[in-house]
Amino acid sequence: YENSGFYYFLKGLERVLRNKNIGPNLKVSLIGDIFQYWRELLSRPPFDGHINLLGYKQHQPTVRLMMAADVLLLTLPHGDILTRDKIIPGKIFELMRSGRPIFIVGCEGEASRIIEKSGLGNLVQYDDIDKIEKSVIEYYHRKRKGRLDVKPDWDYINQFNRKALTGKLVELFNLIYDKYNK
Repeated sequence: YENSGFYYFLKGLERVLRNKNIGPNLKVSLIGDIFQYWRELLSRPPFDGHINLLGYKQHQPTVRLMMAADVLLLTLPHGDILTRDKIIPGKIFELMRSGRPIFIVGCEGEASRIIEKSGLGNLVQYDDIDKIEKSVIEYYHRKRKGRLDVKPDWDYINQFNRKALTGKLVELFNLIYDKYNK
């Protein structure tokens, strides 16, 4: 997204990579199309050697990579409140189904509320570089201690699966049909 928290995530990550105790051990993989500007930036210090740009992947390989990830990153737009509450990227449902921790950088909105309610994610405001840095360091230490576990609310998450949503849509169609065909 344009106006997403990605720029600020990189600012926080840059600080972590410069930390001599953590930086050398940190690896970040990014999946998806990355603008040329970001590719060039990520090929230079302190990012070079720490960022793996995987590019666009088909759905199944992407799901496998998500399931194997330690932490998933979601950057959200930081536009006006109406925009934030209207934009719910479809990928949040894939991210939640992975059961992995989700680090959200952006503004509070419907997408962040859905993920936080799932028990999988926490939101850091897009421009709070100090908190972004601290969160990356916290995830790093939790990973090293084997404590990256989260407690997903599967009942909540499963309501968003395609079968459940299709069932709700069928119920709605039936209600409408019954209302107008009595």
